[in-house]
Formats: sequence, C-alpha cells, structure tokens
Amino acid sequence: MHKIDGVAVNNEHFSSLVDAVDSDKIDHLTKLDEIRTEAAKQVGGTLFTHFSLGWFWYQMSGSPYSFVWNGNSKTASEHMIDIFHSVDVQVGRVAEIHLCTL
Repeated sequence: MHKIDGVAVNNEHFSSLVDAVDSDKIDHLTKLDEIRTEAAKQVGGTLFTHFSLGWFWYQMSGSPYSFVWNGNSKTASEHMIDIFHSVDVQVGRVAEIHLCTL
C-alpha cells in the first residue's frame, strides 16, 4: 500500500498578479492558505504542503513591495513561505543580475 505524504503546488498563476492590486493578492493568498488548512485535516499522519515560488514575486513594478495579509506586512514571497511547510524557488533565468536578487 502506498501513502501520499504531501501536496506540491506549482503556482504559475501568481505571475499574472505580481503587479495587481493588493486585494487580488490577498484573495490569492487566502486560497493558498486553504490548501494548508485542508491538508491539516489529514487523518493518520501529516500531509505536508510544498510550494514553488517565482523568483521575482517579492516585488511590484521591479521594486520590493510589502502588503498586509493576516495582520502582517510582508512581500508576497514571504507570505507564501509562511503558509507552506517547504518551498522552492523556480529560477527561469540564470543571468547573475537576476540570481543576486534572490
């Protein structure tokens, strides 16, 4: 018998929200938080959640940008890191200028 021990979420959709209004980002984070909430209902063990971040999601219009969600002011990337058990950073570019901003 095999056991599922985790859920990995690849979130390409957030790329379209990087420069969106805060309410759209907050709505999206709330939906992501529901994944963690539902995974916590796992019976007989822990269902871990993993999330793939885009390397540039900490910014808006090319500059670092924080907004308030759940009473905390952080970047979108920091909020997402707080939601999930683990994260990875998807790097689609390898130029030094991009890698240094991670």
